[in-house]
Amino acid sequence: MGMTLLEKARRRYGVGARGVIHIGGHLGQEAARYRAEGIDDQLWIEPQPEAFEAMRAAVGDSPRVRCANVACGSTRGVAQLRQIDARGGGMSSLLEPGDEARARFGAEVSRLIEVPVVPLDELLEELSVDRARFNGVVIDVQGFELEVIRGAAGHIAAHVDVLVSEVSRRPLYEGSCLESDLDAELEPLGFARVYTRLKPYEHGDAIYLRRSRIGPLMNLRLRTIGPRVRRTG
Repeated sequence: MGMTLLEKARRRYGVGARGVIHIGGHLGQEAARYRAEGIDDQLWIEPQPEAFEAMRAAVGDSPRVRCANVACGSTRGVAQLRQIDARGGGMSSLLEPGDEARARFGAEVSRLIEVPVVPLDELLEELSVDRARFNGVVIDVQGFELEVIRGAAGHIAAHVDVLVSEVSRRPLYEGSCLESDLDAELEPLGFARVYTRLKPYEHGDAIYLRRSRIGPLMNLRLRTIGPRVRRTG
C-alpha cells in the first residue's frame, strides 16, 4: 500500500494532516490509506450518486468519518455533472472534456446528471464540522479546482496546513484551470507549492503547504530553484 501525498508532506516536509477533507472522493479508494497514516477524521465529498454510494460503503461507518453527496464550487446552485466514459475512468467533471482528453483518453460524455453545488465554507457550517480538526484538504475535481478553492478560501486560510490538488499544465477540460492558476489563487491565502508529480501528458498532483509551516531552507529553495518536480512514466 503506497503512501498518499498527505503522508509524503508529513515525512518530507514535516507538515502532517490531523484530519482530511477529500473533495471529489470518487470511490473512496484512499480511505484505508488515510487510516493507516493516522488520519482518522475524514470528510468525503462526491456529487455523482452511484459513485457516492460506493464511496460511502468503502470509507466505512464511523463517528469520525462523514460523507456529503454534493459538488463543491465558488457559489451555491445546481450544475450539470458530465459522466465521462474514458480509458482508465475517473474523468467525470462539471466541465466539458477538451480536445486532448478526447484524443488521449477517448473521453466522451455519456450522460448529464444535475447535482447541487455548495461552497465548502457553507457546507462545513451546515454540517457543524469542527474545522480545526481538518487541517488537510485533497481536491480531485477534474479541472474545477479553482472554483473549489474560491468556495473554500475561509477554511483554507484559517485552518489548513497542507493541501493536495490535481494539477495540469495543459488543459484536459474546456475552461479548466492550470497549475499556475492554482499557485496564484493559493499564494494570497498563505500557501506555496512545494512538490509536483507529473505524468507524461503534463497532468498530475501537487502539494501546497502553509508558508508559516515551511522551514527557512525550503523557503530559500522555493525562492531560488522553485518547487520540486518529479516526472513519472
